Amino acid sequence: MEAGSCGLAIELTHGGGFASGFNVRKGIKIMKPHTILCAAAAVIVLTSCSAPTGISASQVAAVSRTSGATSGPLRFEMNVKEPLRTAVSYDAKRFEVGDRIRAGAEREFVYPSGYEPPQVTAGSQSVKPSTPRDFKNLNTGLVADLSTRSVGSAVLIEGTVTITEFRGFSRMEGEFGQPVLDSKERLISENLVEMPKFVTYTTPVCVAIQPGASSSFEISAAKKGTKMTFSLDRGE
Repeated sequence: MEAGSCGLAIELTHGGGFASGFNVRKGIKIMKPHTILCAAAAVIVLTSCSAPTGISASQVAAVSRTSGATSGPLRFEMNVKEPLRTAVSYDAKRFEVGDRIRAGAEREFVYPSGYEPPQVTAGSQSVKPSTPRDFKNLNTGLVADLSTRSVGSAVLIEGTVTITEFRGFSRMEGEFGQPVLDSKERLISENLVEMPKFVTYTTPVCVAIQPGASSSFEISAAKKGTKMTFSLDRGE
C-alpha cells in the first residue's frame, strides 16, 4: 500500500479462503474446523489515514533568514493543562530578547530541619515532647526559569520547568520519635517527630517561537499527559 493512503488489509495465514459451508444436523449449525482456524488466523492491519503534519523546508529557511523581527518589547504567556481539567494560566511577562523570564506561581513552605529530644521529669510522670529546633524553607508550586535569544525571526526559549509538590508528613520514630508511655503503659505523650515529603518534576525546555505564535509540549508532572503552552506576542 502506498504511503499516505488508507485502507484495510486482511492477511490469511491458512491456505484457501474463508469457508462458507456448514453442516446441518437436527437444526444446529456446526462450523467446519478449517473455517474456525482461518478466522482465528486472520490478521487485520489498519493503515493510518492521516497525512503527516509539520513545517515546510521553505518555511524553516524563511524563519532562519529573517532578522530583526524579534526586536522591541514582547509579551510571554504560559498555561498548563492537565488531562480532563481546565487549563491554568499564569501572569504574563513582558520582556525583550536577551532577558531572562521567570514565570509561574510559588508558595513558601517552612518546615523543621531538626528536633530537640523529649525531656522526662523526675518520676517519669510527665514528658516534654520532642520540639522543633531549626527551620528551613522550600518553594512549592510551578516555576519556569527561562532564557531568551533571537534566532532569525523566532525567539529561542531555553531553560527548565520545575514542579515541586508537598506530599504530606512522614513520622520519624527511632528512640526519640515514638509515643511515650508511663510505667503502666498509659500514653503520656504522642511525641510526634514529623518531616515533610516532597516530590519534584523537572522538564528541560528548548523551543523556538515567532511573535504571534504558540507552542505546546508535554511536561513531567504527577498526571501523565500534562501539557504546557508558551505564547509570544508583541508587547503593548
